[in-house]
Amino acid sequence: MSTSAPRPPFRAIIAAVISIAVMTASLMVPIAPAAAVSGCKTLVFNANGGSGSMGDQGGSCRAPNNSYTRTNYTFSKWNTASNGSGTSWNPGETVVSSSETVTLYAQWTSTASTTPAAPTSLLATPGNATASIAFSAGSDGGSTITKYQYSTDNGSTWTDTDAGTTSPVTISSLTNGTTYSIKLRAYNTNGAGTGSSAVSVTPRTIPAAPTITS
Repeated sequence: MSTSAPRPPFRAIIAAVISIAVMTASLMVPIAPAAAVSGCKTLVFNANGGSGSMGDQGGSCRAPNNSYTRTNYTFSKWNTASNGSGTSWNPGETVVSSSETVTLYAQWTSTASTTPAAPTSLLATPGNATASIAFSAGSDGGSTITKYQYSTDNGSTWTDTDAGTTSPVTISSLTNGTTYSIKLRAYNTNGAGTGSSAVSVTPRTIPAAPTITS
């Protein structure tokens, strides 16, 4: 009489089939490709209003130092757009882009000077045919103030104050007893700045000694 091998339980067979199916399905799931790593690029440079030359840099990952120059401007950074609306990098930073060739435009900050701003907070002290005008200086516009001028006719004409470019300045050759409405303005290599608000002053002196008549 032959003896047959014992059969596995039905539940064990089902579990084995499910396990094999799961393993097969996992092998069929597509594997996503690795994310592309941005390698070194070819960098092309544009002076963007400046002058000088910078050759292309092949296989360069970092933004270089700037060699361009521009009168009355200083270099600030590199950008992928001439108007600065693209991606910016400072010299030494890694340039990351999907493009193989990246054009970097020099970005500039103006250093040009202008005329001075108006003096403010004028305070007049009368003297003998003179007036001393204290004030708070405005911006020099990026260029040293060389002198101050005053006007007694609401800015129609201007005259240099006595020597001095710091507060207070002295105005001479005035007439005692006459009230003046005085404006100040600063002057630099770019010309005259805006006139200040007016301040009133009346020069005076002490009375002369009386004389005795017989």
